Parts: sequence; C-alpha cells; structure tokens
Amino acid sequence: MMMKSKGAVIIAVCLFFAAILVSGCTQAGNSESQTDALVNSLFSEDTDKIKESVEKLIETGEPAVEPLTKVFEKGDREASMWAAVALCKIGEPAIEPVVKLLRNSNEEVREWAGNTLACIGKDAVPALIEEVKTGTPNSKEAASITIIKIGEPALPFLGVELNAGDAKSAPEIDAIIRSIYATKGLLERLDTENTPAKNESKATGDNESGTA
Repeated sequence: MMMKSKGAVIIAVCLFFAAILVSGCTQAGNSESQTDALVNSLFSEDTDKIKESVEKLIETGEPAVEPLTKVFEKGDREASMWAAVALCKIGEPAIEPVVKLLRNSNEEVREWAGNTLACIGKDAVPALIEEVKTGTPNSKEAASITIIKIGEPALPFLGVELNAGDAKSAPEIDAIIRSIYATKGLLERLDTENTPAKNESKATGDNESGTA
C-alpha cells in the first residue's frame, strides 16, 4: 500500500512538472505564432492595421527581429519599409542580424539592411566597421555605404579604427572618412545655396538686370 502511495505521489509530481513544461511550450508557441501573424500583417493593405502591428512588433523587441528580417526577402517594398521601421525602433538587438543581411546575394535585401542600419545610426557603426574589415566584397561595399549614410556620428568610431593601425583596413576606413567629409561639405554647400537670403538676393539681381 505504501509503495502504491509513493508511486502515486511520484506520478503526480511528474505530471505537475510536465504540465508546467507543456504550458511553457504552448505559451512560447503562441508567442511565436502571434509574432508571425503581426509580421504577416505588414503585407496588408490596411494602413491602420499595419501601424498597429508595427507598434506591437516594436514592443515585442528581440523575438520579432528574425521574422522581420525575412520580410526583406519577399520583394514587397511596402512591407519591407514597415519592417525596416520596426527594426530601426527595436534598435540594438536588431543590429547583428541585420548586418548579416549585408552578405545576402540579393542586392535589394542588402539595400534594405543598409537603410535599416543607417536608421539605427551610430550604435550600428562598430558592427559595420567590422563588416568592412571582414566581410565579402558585396557586404563591405554595403557596410561602407551605410556608414557614409550615418555620416558625422560615425567619425569618432572611424577615427579610433584608423588610429588602431590596421594596415589592411586603413585604406577602406580612410576612404569612408573622406566620403563622409565630402558629403558633409556638399550638403552644407547645397544648404547655403538654397537659403532664402541667397534666393532673395539672386531674385533681386535678376529683377534689376531685367529692369536695366
């Protein structure tokens, strides 16, 4: 009788823990299916539904990163744009998985990955520099372009890397720095040329010439 009672207790305990495990697995499964459903909503034509899904995906955070990165491979520009927005807002947890996409054979996927990392900004720079140093020809190019898009906030990281004395990557890092300064100078020049004062002055000059 004692043995039966003891056996029953053991079985009850085992069932209890099994129930906990099953419950945990079920919750994880439900969570994954909910995330997948939210990601699938990005392909909807209902903008309000999409925006709501994006907000929930941002709240989900890291678990949503991998499903979101797969959107870029579907070739849907609208859905990819929303996926990029969500990944950008998720931020740091998305950096490494998105950097890996720079090695994708699909140019469009690399483009979306680069735009997402540029949106994340300076936090993505160290991982991008590493990709410039160790990546494939395509990923190096994509990483370089992305760092240039990030622009001035990337310069301190690039300076540290250049001063580290890695002769192999130095020319690439130097080229990125020069490109950032060149882009910055061009933008400042365009901004100066398009100021209201300049335009007004030009218009006045044109009017005076016409009067004369």
